[in-house]
Amino acid sequence: DCKNNLIAEEQKQLAWLVMETLTVLLQGSNTTNTNAALFREFGGARCVHNIVKYRQCREHALLIIQQLVLSPSGDDDMGTLLGLMHSAPSSELQLKTDILRALLAVLRESHRTRTVFRKVGGFVYITSLLVAMERSLCQPPRHGWERVNQNQVFELLHTVFCTLTAAMRYEPANSHFFRTEIQYEKLADAVRLLGCFSDTKKLGPTGVFPSNAQPFQRLLEDEASSGGCAGDSVCPTLKHCSKLFIYLYKMATDSFDSRAEQVPPCLTHETSLPSPWGTPALARKRQGYYGTSGPPAPVKALTDLKLHSVNPSHPASFSSSSDMVVIHPGAVLAMLDLLPSVSSDSQPEHALDLQLAVANILQLLVNSERNQQVLCEACLHQRLLQRCSQALGDEDHPLHPPLQRMFERLASQALQPIALRYQHRVRVF
Repeated sequence: DCKNNLIAEEQKQLAWLVMETLTVLLQGSNTTNTNAALFREFGGARCVHNIVKYRQCREHALLIIQQLVLSPSGDDDMGTLLGLMHSAPSSELQLKTDILRALLAVLRESHRTRTVFRKVGGFVYITSLLVAMERSLCQPPRHGWERVNQNQVFELLHTVFCTLTAAMRYEPANSHFFRTEIQYEKLADAVRLLGCFSDTKKLGPTGVFPSNAQPFQRLLEDEASSGGCAGDSVCPTLKHCSKLFIYLYKMATDSFDSRAEQVPPCLTHETSLPSPWGTPALARKRQGYYGTSGPPAPVKALTDLKLHSVNPSHPASFSSSSDMVVIHPGAVLAMLDLLPSVSSDSQPEHALDLQLAVANILQLLVNSERNQQVLCEACLHQRLLQRCSQALGDEDHPLHPPLQRMFERLASQALQPIALRYQHRVRVF
């Protein structure tokens, strides 16, 4: 047995060395198609795609596929990899996460692969993956999700939002496609179906008052922790909601990779503003990519993103958040769409705490005139009236102050008579 184990180990090491050698040989194929073409011609691409499902060699196989995707004829390889992810059983969360991380690495590296991603239906595949996770965050988990580790669920969700954001970076065509074809409103619906949000789509009257504990101050600063400092006091449903709001916020500001790179152009020597539907004019440095089977890229603690009610005596508590540049305003609208869907029968005061936290973040995003213009182009002021008219019309509503301040800033930019007529109809009926 010892001899057989030794032989098996040697064969495994040999296989890994062969795959590493193939990866090196294919690395130059992104400029000259020769090696990649020969590899495909002799069935190598088909073979390497077939072994991705085996965990022990998945990392090496995905490294080879990354080089194939980066090659000039890599369209089919990206489509095949996305198809493999789509056809995998819903319980294979680690396989889907590993595939997405491999794609994420090449999307960050190459303009051509971001274009190919759109052409082979990448946005549709990723959104379908999100839809397939319906009810995965229910409490208690049901429909088979009780057998799945919740950390793996969030690992996959985090990678999904990272991938969507990276695919739109520096790509106005991709951003336009996602905004018009996939649509952020449908993205919000898919997030709502995960199970931690309710079906409510409009804010209603409330007799609840916010708590004094501010349980989301630390919880939302550290999304990597499973419980945070409020782990014993906040129900899992609200913790799940808070993480998803953070993902949408990072998508809106394109800040998954590095908080330090999100410096507004007004604070740099940049003369051009970021494209409202594209990506920042500011150059980004390449980010290192963690192994496809390893932990997700570490998330910087959002120490400057304190999602709690603003303290008037500490106006600087949100100063860093208010400097953030909105890149994808549709994600901000998605956050607003989900705001009324935060609820908890057991902890209504903490649900209101979370709503206040998100409302204050949305308010701070409209502080800069540039963000106001971009968000008005996306009709945030109209969506605000649609979703939050009750809170806007009731001065005693806990959410009235931040929503009113947000509406005032947006109204100063682009409020049209039709929006006021809509508000009048809502109040009458």
